[in-house]
Amino acid sequence: MTYDENNNPLEFEKSFEERLKNHKNVDPWSKEGIEEREEFYKLYGRGWFWFTDTGFVPRYADSWVEQFRIKDTDGNE
Repeated sequence: MTYDENNNPLEFEKSFEERLKNHKNVDPWSKEGIEEREEFYKLYGRGWFWFTDTGFVPRYADSWVEQFRIKDTDGNE
């Protein structure tokens, strides 16, 4: 596939059905889905909640990424 200077694709699939031909749906709780997630965790870790504005998990309070958390007086400790 070729891209322009802004990394936008220059060629598009013709229809939704054509895009579905290349899509692979994996059940997240199947053996294959669990293995896929474990590979992802090995690469990127399990700290997704730090970057999604999800409630904080107390057992990770001493993690290195906490030094970058912005502390305020509105309940963010």
